[in-house]
Amino acid sequence: FHDVDSSIVTFIRRSHTPADEIVVAVNLTPVPRYGYRVGVPPGGMWREIFNSDSSYYGGSNVGNVLLPTDDKPWQGQNFSVMMTLPPLGVVYLKREA
Repeated sequence: FHDVDSSIVTFIRRSHTPADEIVVAVNLTPVPRYGYRVGVPPGGMWREIFNSDSSYYGGSNVGNVLLPTDDKPWQGQNFSVMMTLPPLGVVYLKREA
């Protein structure tokens, strides 16, 4: 999915095992996006497993830890999460087991 107005791209890295699917969100602007809704395949909790804006990489540490799903369909998915996207950053989310 691409949001042309906000310069954001999201996609799902699929797997034979649904538990191994990764949601990737990319913010192509220098502005953080707070409360940005992203569609996710299954419900549950989603954990940020990678953030290119982490202080580990010299970034500003704008991001998420654990995100609950909403029963609101979004971007062609049955569920969604509200997340923070760091400026010029990439975030990977994985569903908690």
